This record gives sequence, C-alpha cells and structure tokens, in this order.
Amino acid sequence: MIKKIFCLNLLLMLLLLFTSCSTKSLDVTKKPKDCSSSYWISDTINANELDQNLIYEKYEGNFEYLDPNYSFIIGENGSKTLPVQCITYSISQFEEGIWTITGVYITDPKITIYGLSMNSYEFVIKQKLTSYGFVYLSYSGLDPAYSKDECEIRIFSKYISIEYFCHYVS
Repeated sequence: MIKKIFCLNLLLMLLLLFTSCSTKSLDVTKKPKDCSSSYWISDTINANELDQNLIYEKYEGNFEYLDPNYSFIIGENGSKTLPVQCITYSISQFEEGIWTITGVYITDPKITIYGLSMNSYEFVIKQKLTSYGFVYLSYSGLDPAYSKDECEIRIFSKYISIEYFCHYVS
C-alpha cells in the first residue's frame, strides 16, 4: 500500500512538473497588452495616412518612422534628430500599396513588452521569452537574441529591437 501511494505521489509530482514547464501560447504578430507603441510588427498600414512629418529616413521600398507619441529634435538648420528615448518603426513595401511594419525599435526605458524592459536582467529576459516559446540564439552580435516564428527580439540595456521577417509571395 505504501508503495502504491509513493508511486502515485511521484506520478503526480512529475505531471505537475511537466505541466508547469510548458510554454505559453503566444502569437508574436499580436501587440503585447503591456506595450504602448502605436504599431506592432506585421501591422499593415496605409502609408498615405501616416503623418509625413514623422518619417525619419527613406530607402527604396522602406522608411523609418517615429512613433506619433514622440517628437523630433529640430536643429538650428532644420535637421531632424531622433530623441534619445523613443520608438521607431521600419516600414517596408513588399507589394504595390502594401506597407508592413517589419521592425520596432525602442530606446525608451519606460516601454515594456511581455513585462520586460531595457532595464530587465538578462536571466529574467531569457526565462520569460523561452517560456513563451522563443528560442535563445546565444549572442548574435553584441547582444542575445530570441527567435520565434518569423520574429526576432533583442533586449539590451540601451534598446529593444523586434524584427519581423515576413515572406510575401506575389
């Protein structure tokens, strides 16, 4: 009888251990509830409806855009400089008229994603993101990166980078 109770307790402990270590379901294309950015990766936007004064740099088929909650620093000669603390977006065109947010770059320490900020400790970042199913990519360049689906996140002491590697087929 004691053997059966011991085996039953052991089985229950193992079941509890395996269910508590499971990853949480997370759709990386959905903006985290705690994030106050205006846009998120994979958002499709109408570029004509954006405030043209918030465009920072243009490239062929892409442009950098300052979040509407921030303002440029305007130099004496009228040049625009990004504020030290802000959110910017990389916006790319893959098909005629279709513009997609492919990057969110955060330098404002008050902004959080999934409960994490630029001030979070690395072991906390790793624990939380891996619990959501992100794969730790070790050090990719100067900072650790985490990947899930077509998204890559880097949280460093000076910035947060969220990049979306979408694939459009015409």
